[in-house]
Amino acid sequence: RLFQIGIEKLVIQRAFFISPNLVSSIANMAGSQSWESTLVKINNVTFSTTTFGTTTNVTDATGSILLYTRSAASFSGAAIPTGTSITAIVSDFNGVQLSARSANDVQ
Repeated sequence: RLFQIGIEKLVIQRAFFISPNLVSSIANMAGSQSWESTLVKINNVTFSTTTFGTTTNVTDATGSILLYTRSAASFSGAAIPTGTSITAIVSDFNGVQLSARSANDVQ
């Protein structure tokens, strides 16, 4: 049973950190829904564009995957930081894709 609670009574007791699953290659994720809704980190990648737009391809030596950025995201249109790894949430919309949480997800 759920009860409505006023925000003034809400207390956060502790913060937690979710560690990403290290993915050895993009090819391991292709067509697999077992990764859906998980936080992953992929190393040794390149990006097809220099800014976070609606769609960007993330590529490693084994294949590529779509990085989707909502136009309403605070970092949409921002430059993709110089880096060779990405931490992102895996989703499935007409195929497996990634969603970055912020520009800081590129290291």
